[in-house]
Amino acid sequence: MGKIARLSRSGLAVTLAAVFVALQLVRPGLARAPARTELAAPPAVRDVLRDSCYDCHSSETRLGWFDQAVPAYWLVARDVERARAHLSLSALAERPVLEQRDRLFEAVNHVRLGAMPPRRYTLLHPEARVTPAELATLERYLATVAAGSSTSPARREAAREEYEAWVAAPAHRPDVRPAPNGVRLPRGYREWKVVSMTDRFDSGSLRVVLGNEMAIRAIAAGHTNPWPDGSIPAKVGSTPSSAGVLS
Repeated sequence: MGKIARLSRSGLAVTLAAVFVALQLVRPGLARAPARTELAAPPAVRDVLRDSCYDCHSSETRLGWFDQAVPAYWLVARDVERARAHLSLSALAERPVLEQRDRLFEAVNHVRLGAMPPRRYTLLHPEARVTPAELATLERYLATVAAGSSTSPARREAAREEYEAWVAAPAHRPDVRPAPNGVRLPRGYREWKVVSMTDRFDSGSLRVVLGNEMAIRAIAAGHTNPWPDGSIPAKVGSTPSSAGVLS
């Protein structure tokens, strides 16, 4: 009986080994290709992005030896495909400049909040962690880009002329239309609650996400995909005026 048991265990081990080897052949494709256009950013910024972000958020993914074995490879391939779909740094340089800035701001804000890179990823890939100095490098770059694009002399002059024309206009002005852009403000919008706030350090503005009562209940219950009928989320943006205050 002991011999039969040993043979059974041996046969089971051989079978499991054969199944493991066979599974290694089931590997979803993970395309790799160099970027067609290099992101127009300082070398220090590109180095941080390449070291901490490119393995998931680009078409230049590099896998460690421990990422290669199935089933770990399946998980890695799925995560990389999702990451590329959300943000591909290999294709970002081909997008409009303002979109590049906004997408980079979103990525850097995730780093600031500790959401990226994911902790479960950095446990096996510690080199992907973003140090405080590297984060500061990214933030300085975004602040520089925003200053160069949003405060040009031409835009400041146009804003000044618009303000002076408004001040010089007759005292009597028509009432603001209830739907100036074709979208009527819903009843009770003044009582909507704050869902979240974002400090746009890249443009010196604030973004506040609001929600009506139905939307707040949906968020609390985790039922936002899809939103229930009657839910109204909204975003309010404020930017610095020439006097240095938010408007």
